[in-house]
Amino acid sequence: MLKAFIEKYQKAYGSVPDTVAALAYDATLVAVDAMKRAPDTSARRCGMPSPRRRTSRAWPARSPSTPSAMRRNVAP
Repeated sequence: MLKAFIEKYQKAYGSVPDTVAALAYDATLVAVDAMKRAPDTSARRCGMPSPRRRTSRAWPARSPSTPSAMRRNVAP
């Protein structure tokens, strides 16, 4: 697999891949493999509400914007 990566890289860029390119390639392979192995996490399957159905009151949560509201931990 490493030999194929080096050949493809050289063909595309005309030089030998550096360490960062090799690490990025490896990390991408790990991420793709993890996504293939992961269970289905769609909103319906997990019982979570669809992002489109969220109301502005519930999400996103508003943070206090004034110093006094921050101290009292209440919304302005």
